[in-house]
Amino acid sequence: MRIAYPSKDGTHIWGHPGRAEYIVVVTVEGNKISQREVIPNVLKHHEKGEGRLPKEITENRNSPDEKVILGLSPLQKDKSIPKHKDELWAFLKGVDLFVTRSCGEGFKRNLEKIGVPLVLTKEKDINKFVEDYLNGG
Repeated sequence: MRIAYPSKDGTHIWGHPGRAEYIVVVTVEGNKISQREVIPNVLKHHEKGEGRLPKEITENRNSPDEKVILGLSPLQKDKSIPKHKDELWAFLKGVDLFVTRSCGEGFKRNLEKIGVPLVLTKEKDINKFVEDYLNGG
């Protein structure tokens, strides 16, 4: 299962896709995250400025088994990192779920158009979210 979410730091679920620095896609195998892809968020529109990848992204802080990829996974290497909104929406078609803490109606409609379910959560920790989600929470 592949789950996408907006993030300010490449790790935690952020409150709004339009304010996040990154879109993160995690691959869940069994009941844990096995891989994390961190890509720049071309949908960002509410704040100015670009950020560098924080140290927390490049250092594996969640699990010694988790693989962190800056950019796309080897399975996605035939594609390029999305640089435009249309490319990002096409990329997101390949995920099973998008999770965020909030979002606007336009974002919801776009996810519906590409057939990606949206889950709104209060959880900031992606590992906790995955655990709860897989357990029916």
